[in-house]
Amino acid sequence: MRKMISSEISNPLRNTGIGPRYQNEDFLRMLKTEEIETEGVFFTALFIGIRADQTDENRWATYWAYSQVCTAVQEEIRSLFHEKGIGFPVYHDMDYIRLMGVFPEEHLEDFTAYFLEPIIKKVQTDQDIPLCLGVGIPTDDLSQLKTSYQASQYAFELYFFEPGQIIEFQNIHRDFNVSPDVYYDLVEDAFRAILAKDKLVYERIIAVVDLLGEIHYGNWRAVVMRTLDYCGVLTSRLYRYHLLTGDFFRTQDELQEEAFSQMTFADLKTLIRRHFSDLLPQIYQTDKPSGKSMVEKVKLYMEENYMDNLSVEQLSGIACVSPNYFSHMFKRETGKNYKAYLTEIRMQRAQDLLLETDLMVYEISEMVGYNNTRTFVDAFKQTFSMSPVDFRKKQKLK
Repeated sequence: MRKMISSEISNPLRNTGIGPRYQNEDFLRMLKTEEIETEGVFFTALFIGIRADQTDENRWATYWAYSQVCTAVQEEIRSLFHEKGIGFPVYHDMDYIRLMGVFPEEHLEDFTAYFLEPIIKKVQTDQDIPLCLGVGIPTDDLSQLKTSYQASQYAFELYFFEPGQIIEFQNIHRDFNVSPDVYYDLVEDAFRAILAKDKLVYERIIAVVDLLGEIHYGNWRAVVMRTLDYCGVLTSRLYRYHLLTGDFFRTQDELQEEAFSQMTFADLKTLIRRHFSDLLPQIYQTDKPSGKSMVEKVKLYMEENYMDNLSVEQLSGIACVSPNYFSHMFKRETGKNYKAYLTEIRMQRAQDLLLETDLMVYEISEMVGYNNTRTFVDAFKQTFSMSPVDFRKKQKLK
């Protein structure tokens, strides 16, 4: 978790369910208590806090100094809203204050520029601290006050994705749909780029993080968690290939601690790039690995990806040698060519599926990498001297 001066200091970007869970009836009671006139006005919930990157412990000598600034910011905001008659406070915590703004209908189109920007600018100047404002949905429908209240928090938390001073919910337009296959394909591209020492390897790695940012836009925690999971998948595979040494779990723990301290998506991407910039030199430091180690790396890759249409060009790229040299090297180390080795893997997996499942032969054929069922059956017969159907029947009789 992010380090703070005191455990009492909490960053609103790092909380969920901030403040009481108000219902619409609660807001109606507040309007009555505050004697707010509901005719000729519209309402907009507001979430104002010290900008996330300003709450880091390195910027504050003591908890007392930080709390004093927070108190001064909130007191001035309350005073300005009361003075201008444009709203009232709903809830506050150390780092932020939540208000219900009440604005004249004639300012529906410009209330942010006319009222809010000057207030934020004045408080920032007076208190010498950058602020962030999340603006909820403007509405004259009293039944929508809770929705606006929730939207203001969502907008505020978008600072992680869209760093800015004022973030308006109504200006957020995201419509993104992606097939899970796209994610897995990009992960595989990144892994292959690492093994092949692709000059664009870091771009391939970050492309996956960018995709996760699109998929989980608006949910910083999901982005961080999925990014950590992705990095763990890549790194664990490199350890399994014996390309990395050291303590995998310690490496991941350190990355996790840093990842949750990043205040923006851009910062998170910078961290991931730096993380792999530290790891990959371990892989690339030996220019001429032994043929045996390269073949072991390729064999492990084939065992994980036997269902794909693996080509000699692809496998030689993983071994970082030419296709001709790869073919020679693979046969020298294993006693067989890569196609025969791949067939052995597929047939072993087909055996397992025939014994452990009730899948049809054509389904098993596709699962082990054959687009043509006849080709699969012929390969199975050549390997086991019987068809897949006969093999299954024979095993069931035992």
